[in-house]
Amino acid sequence: MKKIIILAVVVCMMAVVDVALTDTIRGINIDFVTIGNPRHTRTEADSNGCSAIHYVYRIGKYEVTNAQWNAFASVAGVPTGNPSYAYDQNTSSAVAQQPTNNVSWYEAAQFCNYLTSGDKSCGVYQFTGNNANPGDFVGVNRASAQVFYGLIYFLPTEDEWFKAAYYKSDGTGYSLYANGRNTIPAAGNGWNYYKGGAYGEPWNVGAGTQEQNGTFDMMGNVWEWTEARSSTSYCGARGGSCGSSDIFLRSSPVISYEPSDESCFGGFRVASLSVPCNMGLPPLVSIEKAAPANLIKLGNWQYMKDRNAHRIGISPVLRIETQAKRAAIEAIGWDTEGGSRAKLNIIKSPIVLLTLAGGNWQSSADMDAKVIAREPNMVKYELKTSAGYGLTWGITAKDNGGFNMRFASVGSQNIPEKISLVLPFNQRLASATVISGNWIDEKTTKFPLIISVPDIGQMHVSSPLRPDITAFATGNREAAEMTITMQLPVPDEQGYEIIFDPLILPMPAEINDQKQWLQARRGWFNLLQFSILSQQRGENIPAGLWANNTLSDPVSSTVFMLGDVALLMPKLAPDIPIWPILRRTVEYWMYEKLGPNGGIIYCAYVSPEMMDSNPSVVIGAWAYIKGTDDIEWLRKNIERLEFIASYTESRDIDDDGIIESPNSGNRGTRIFGDTCFDTYSSGHKNAYVNMLAYRAFKCMAQLEQKLDNQQRYDRYSARADAIKSKFVATFYNPETGWLGWWRSRDGYLHDVWSDVPTSMAIMYGLVDRESGRKMMDSLWVVLQKSGFKRFDIGIPLNSRPVPREDQFSGYAAPKKEDGSDTFGKYLNGGCFGMTNVYFLTASKMVGAEERYNKVMTAMLDRQEKGVFPNGGGFQNGFVDKSFDGAEVFDWQGIPCGYEGHLVYSWKFLDALFLGDAEVRNQLLLAK
Repeated sequence: MKKIIILAVVVCMMAVVDVALTDTIRGINIDFVTIGNPRHTRTEADSNGCSAIHYVYRIGKYEVTNAQWNAFASVAGVPTGNPSYAYDQNTSSAVAQQPTNNVSWYEAAQFCNYLTSGDKSCGVYQFTGNNANPGDFVGVNRASAQVFYGLIYFLPTEDEWFKAAYYKSDGTGYSLYANGRNTIPAAGNGWNYYKGGAYGEPWNVGAGTQEQNGTFDMMGNVWEWTEARSSTSYCGARGGSCGSSDIFLRSSPVISYEPSDESCFGGFRVASLSVPCNMGLPPLVSIEKAAPANLIKLGNWQYMKDRNAHRIGISPVLRIETQAKRAAIEAIGWDTEGGSRAKLNIIKSPIVLLTLAGGNWQSSADMDAKVIAREPNMVKYELKTSAGYGLTWGITAKDNGGFNMRFASVGSQNIPEKISLVLPFNQRLASATVISGNWIDEKTTKFPLIISVPDIGQMHVSSPLRPDITAFATGNREAAEMTITMQLPVPDEQGYEIIFDPLILPMPAEINDQKQWLQARRGWFNLLQFSILSQQRGENIPAGLWANNTLSDPVSSTVFMLGDVALLMPKLAPDIPIWPILRRTVEYWMYEKLGPNGGIIYCAYVSPEMMDSNPSVVIGAWAYIKGTDDIEWLRKNIERLEFIASYTESRDIDDDGIIESPNSGNRGTRIFGDTCFDTYSSGHKNAYVNMLAYRAFKCMAQLEQKLDNQQRYDRYSARADAIKSKFVATFYNPETGWLGWWRSRDGYLHDVWSDVPTSMAIMYGLVDRESGRKMMDSLWVVLQKSGFKRFDIGIPLNSRPVPREDQFSGYAAPKKEDGSDTFGKYLNGGCFGMTNVYFLTASKMVGAEERYNKVMTAMLDRQEKGVFPNGGGFQNGFVDKSFDGAEVFDWQGIPCGYEGHLVYSWKFLDALFLGDAEVRNQLLLAK
């Protein structure tokens, strides 16, 4: 890493010189000044609410001019998109050096994207289309863009714009005005703002007085867009204009416009991050820039397709970068579907060997190293540790898009105690995970295993000569780090290999549409994310449990979904069945996480019992037996399963057949919910709980039947029948014509205008086809009237706002009584991939094929092409930030989740199988 570190230091040192730097990007010259040099490194927040900036960045010395805009439009094309009025850029003046105006926020974002990538739709700002037609705006993701492109251009955030304008150049705090003073500058004396009489006109950039940090016209001339989005509907603008008064020159005022708005007094300036170290973001390592003479490239990456090409089902692509004088893999990327995602560097720091001798670890990057063999797709290093031990490390890229590593000793002196191969993954890019059924303790697994990098590809890892190799993963949620360490046996002179082969799932027999399978295939592995050994809120969490993502929580309420995955795709690789993986998760919840009343708690750390957890785990256990027929395991565990099921049975408090939750569900309680739909203050008779309980009781009946327990078979069958007999009558809403979500203890039916209760009931066989069609028709009419059109993200959870008094008072809570202020976010009308499996399957079952096709086609197209820089359609890496994660979207397609990657986002893919009645009956016991 020495040469890269030196490069970063050199660039950062250049950044502290207070001079204007000119970038020539695709024929457009833009002058920048650097913000963050020694004269203004203090980073305290301002009293106006702007946050501290802790990193070096650059901001345009001038506003973007007509000349620069026209140079962009003549090559990239005038911005277009939907809605079309948002892209009608029309400069009011042809003067080349005046600031461009009448430019919407969307257009300014596309200008920045063009500078970054050469494509209006790709860069910091994600759009759904391509350069010719960028389409709809999706969201902002600087971190992923920087990983993909390195040097990025963007609109400054509110905080970045504020510091560039008002932070005093002597580092003593903030001034009221950008000239470094606290008094109003005189109009017309170097400052272009409105001071009575006729409105002014923009003047040439640079014609005024230079401001304290080297910029021009951050006071006046034209308003400037910032990246700030005060809500999903409004974007910020700063600095005043030639048509606004002096009050807008001060540091306090900020105005907001619709992002589609245009004004003859509105323009923008560009900002940039020139080195990845600036914000602590993961770098796109380019050894070619660091040391071109020493660069070694391996792989078939010359066959990568263009970034916007998305032809799939072709040969996997691999790229590896190493150096001649340093034994480390500095960059690695792959794309098992043969596209351009191999360009992404999936590691956060170099892959190295570590040796332990005399209590001291040494990295191969710090050993004496030389290349002793070199072929077009092979490099072999000879290493010598500080203790004098010699070994060789060979790296060979193969024609199949995989690679091998070979290790051998050179001599037998000073043999180290241990050798490890360390692979540190960049979780911000994508949530890499280890998939294995060979766990030998709470931390460690044996070969073979799968390394899965979502929407990029999977590698099957094995060592035929040394199957005893073990591995473990460590990580840190706050730092978004996950490192796989392979514990290697000390090699002899003959050595051994570790083989990394691309893993591509074959098309299942149950799916008859090859195109749809190829579109879905990447997403299937996204359903599989497993925990690493960690401590969360005082609890030790073992590795290998199904979790929201690798750095997040294992959750009991969703275990049944892993059971579904296992039955639909039981063999992940010829030597890696999914059954031990499922069993490990089921046993953990069965034996480790029962609450005092027999209910299973929600998350692996101390958390409340949830009413969907017990049925979920029972279904997961049934799926394991269904797939393996492991009668010995069943006999050993049936009493535990009966105990878990008995808790659900005991919750039929009034003996009407319907299960009741401890929560009252009454409007106004505003407590945490009783299911994984946790921000609904649901309770008492909950349709979702009862549907899972219905399925779980049928599963228990089958398990008892396998053990010839006729009496218990009858008991659980009767429980399921009791739910079915009362279900529709309990939850049907005659006013709407569909099913409500829960009936509270006070008798009120809480209908949150969601298809889920109805769709899931149809799918589970609780509503007949004819009645189901009428209900689904009514729901579809309401959805059409709502104006929702973004079927690429599925249909929303609700078609109208959920009242505040039916929602939890904590996360994502609305302030308005009708819930309209947060509508479209999270469980208040957000769009989840998970819930669409119910809508899609039910639509097909009731004969609404055109609706199924409309939604499934759009969702698969998004999954195939990807919309985020990491290639994801329904994930944008490990985000861990409220309202930025792409597991939930608002109605404009903007991420509003918190994880970034949530396994159930791809649950909708189950619908590809569930259109087959026999598959549905086997999986859901829906007959």
